[in-house]
Amino acid sequence: MGTMQYPVLDAAFDGIILTDGDGNIRLVNAAVRRMFGYSAEELEGRELGVLLAPRDAATYSRAFAGARSMQAADALGISRQMTGRRRDGTLFPLEMALTELSADSGRFFLAILRDVTDRIPAEVALAETEEWLRSLLSTAPDGIIVIDGHAIIQSFSDAA
Repeated sequence: MGTMQYPVLDAAFDGIILTDGDGNIRLVNAAVRRMFGYSAEELEGRELGVLLAPRDAATYSRAFAGARSMQAADALGISRQMTGRRRDGTLFPLEMALTELSADSGRFFLAILRDVTDRIPAEVALAETEEWLRSLLSTAPDGIIVIDGHAIIQSFSDAA
């Protein structure tokens, strides 16, 4: 399906993949092509699992099977952390949410994918900073009280 037919999809920051009821890719947007390094033609007709690390491809297959068998509450609408696999074989962290679409022409599934490579180091740094602050509060010999902009106490040291 040509890029010019779906300019709104190609303008989206996140990857968007439309699969048919059997899980075969029918449409990918520009973000998917950039994220994974495949052309639309290379992906059309293939299973979405080709874009995932092997263990996550198996997880996706189970979730998709659940969605197809109408256990959709467990499989759909939940953002899952997964590992993507680019065309060159490199792996990267991503989030994927799967949603069902019904149309006159049949049942489809929409996958929204986001590369979270840049977010992971920030989350690690935040967790390390929070741990450092907790340690500081628990070991400080003097009383420390942390208040917010409304003068509400948010935390305090053991000595306070």
